[in-house]
Amino acid sequence: MRIIRKLTGDCPDGTCPAVYATDNPEVLAVQGTALTDPQAIADTGAPVPGHESIVLIPRAVLEAGIGGG
Repeated sequence: MRIIRKLTGDCPDGTCPAVYATDNPEVLAVQGTALTDPQAIADTGAPVPGHESIVLIPRAVLEAGIGGG
């Protein structure tokens, strides 16, 4: 899978949370802060497989990226 363009997330150095379109129209990619606190992850109530991560991203950035904002 490839990222094809940034949908939202504007900061000069590219280190801000962002939403990206991929070459699969059913899948978006997000850039955010990885949640690493074991208790916070456990509080989700669901197992998080080793190949996945929970990412924190401001609601406004995500909604703008999916056209909901």
